[in-house]
Amino acid sequence: MTPTAGSSGIRTRVIAAALLIPLAGLGVAMGLLALTDDRDLAGTIVAYALAALPLGAVLGAFGVRLNGGRPWIPGALLALLGALAAAQLQAMIRFYLGGASGFLSLAAAPYTAEVLMVLGSFPAVAWVGAQVAGARRGRGAGRALALAALVGALISPMIGAGLIAVKFAGGIPFLDPVVLWLVTVAVLAASAGVARPPHAPRN
Repeated sequence: MTPTAGSSGIRTRVIAAALLIPLAGLGVAMGLLALTDDRDLAGTIVAYALAALPLGAVLGAFGVRLNGGRPWIPGALLALLGALAAAQLQAMIRFYLGGASGFLSLAAAPYTAEVLMVLGSFPAVAWVGAQVAGARRGRGAGRALALAALVGALISPMIGAGLIAVKFAGGIPFLDPVVLWLVTVAVLAASAGVARPPHAPRN
């Protein structure tokens, strides 16, 4: 395969992931809105999924560039568990910093903003987790799954930070989440086509 053909193939996969992974999150959120009776809860997840479109594009492209092999589905589950655990921890910290006392019950956890943000982006979290596990599976299944869980836990606060950035950018005319997402896809596609210099031979 020539370098040009390789770059074209990578660019195609990057564009596909940057478009489809965020859309999957929005689609799941819209499905929840259609199926559940709790319109406020589902509507909040839809809003988070919409605002997370740009970050979802970045995570989708990252997964493509990370793993040259096949994704490993158990890694997706571990990444989601890691992200939800981190979201629960963030919610508890916010809970205590707000001056509350006692414990945040598990029954209340699904209604916290931190957990709802993860739910709005869970296809992107699962995608990266599966790619991380697939890339590291040859070094041991346990290590690969632990790394996927860690990556999911690290993505969780990134989602909140990304939503804050999108909200801040929303103050600029015409710069809504969809426009930011499309701009992000274009930047990712352009960067994916940049040829990497060949590695120097080792002595």
